[in-house]
Amino acid sequence: MDAQGPYPLVLHVEADARRLQELEKAVEKLGKRSSGWDRFKDLLPLLQAVILAWFGWWFTNRVDQRLKERELALKHAEQASELEFKHAAEMQPLLKTLHEKSDASAAMALTAFGEPAAAPLLGSFLAEGVRAQSADALRALALVAPARVCEGLGRVLVGLPGSLDTKTLLDTARLLGRIGCPPAAPITSLSSALEKGGLAELERRVSDPKSVNNEKLNELKGLLKAAAEAPVQGGAR
Repeated sequence: MDAQGPYPLVLHVEADARRLQELEKAVEKLGKRSSGWDRFKDLLPLLQAVILAWFGWWFTNRVDQRLKERELALKHAEQASELEFKHAAEMQPLLKTLHEKSDASAAMALTAFGEPAAAPLLGSFLAEGVRAQSADALRALALVAPARVCEGLGRVLVGLPGSLDTKTLLDTARLLGRIGCPPAAPITSLSSALEKGGLAELERRVSDPKSVNNEKLNELKGLLKAAAEAPVQGGAR
């Protein structure tokens, strides 16, 4: 034993013991971390199975929902087609009376069918012999189905070039203004085309270009302007 006595040795032993305890605690913590990671790795396949099962359920549910929506849409389309076919059969006698007798009451009776009557009345409007009766019926129909009537007249207005004569084009623009259709694309596009192209543009659009003159061009421009500025029919927007 050295001159310093036994105390320094005891101090060294205690210090070594503390270091050993710290190492044991560190190893214990590491062991716990390793054990937790091992447990996570053990649970990983189960978690993957749960995630795959959930995704499979979600995907199947989405597909089923889309199929049901498609079936419902097809069912509605079939019902609408059946209803239109039924209405067409019921409207046929009235259309026959309208065209054979120029019967205004038959044209008005067609408006009772609502939106389905728009197409046959537009077709009758294009037939000059019953145009006035059909125009009055379309004005009445626009009170309950303005969007359908205005859309149909707009398509007539900017149909295939050469498909309408000048008088029919003028009558269509006049009826748009009387009904109070909103200034939609057909009105604005034709107005713009006539401003740029003038007589040549109007001649290109009608089936009787030889009847076109400045007077009719200005009349059409005025009718289109009046249609664009007319009070809009309720619900036609």
